[in-house]
Amino acid sequence: MPEPDEPTALYRLYDAEYDLLYIGISRDPSKRFKAHAHDKSWWHCVEYVDFTWFNSYPEARGAENRAHASERPPYNGLRWTGIKSPHPALEYDDSAERAIVRRLLLDALEAGLHAPGSHIWPFHISEACGYSSTTVYRAMDSMIHEGHLRLRCKTFAVTEKWADAFERRNAVANAA
Repeated sequence: MPEPDEPTALYRLYDAEYDLLYIGISRDPSKRFKAHAHDKSWWHCVEYVDFTWFNSYPEARGAENRAHASERPPYNGLRWTGIKSPHPALEYDDSAERAIVRRLLLDALEAGLHAPGSHIWPFHISEACGYSSTTVYRAMDSMIHEGHLRLRCKTFAVTEKWADAFERRNAVANAA
């Protein structure tokens, strides 16, 4: 926990229509936003951020608790605060985003861009497409059951199913 006298930001995250999505606090918002981008499936919806700085962490925490109670941001969970909210956090339905990631990966595999056995890191796909690593991981995990990928050391590896596509691409490249 930060030192009590450290300046701390209360931030509100909004979508393109200025609808409130989330309220949080951090003494280092850019670091906190990187964490959100990694694990919040709704992060790509954030268009605007509003900051209010406080002189201390406890002061910011009190303002955050009051803001949660009065503004009820849809993607906040209050489990860590010990406060029971009559309005539980929504779960963002990322099925459309997972379908897009899946299609992008299948297109790349069909084009022979990845050799069988090569690693595909969810983090890299996340950075390329702008969706959270959690969303990308879930999309890639669903591709395991279809035989496209296999889990390997916290990443995914292309299966032999795609050997022909990779060989075709190499044959075309070598002929040119």
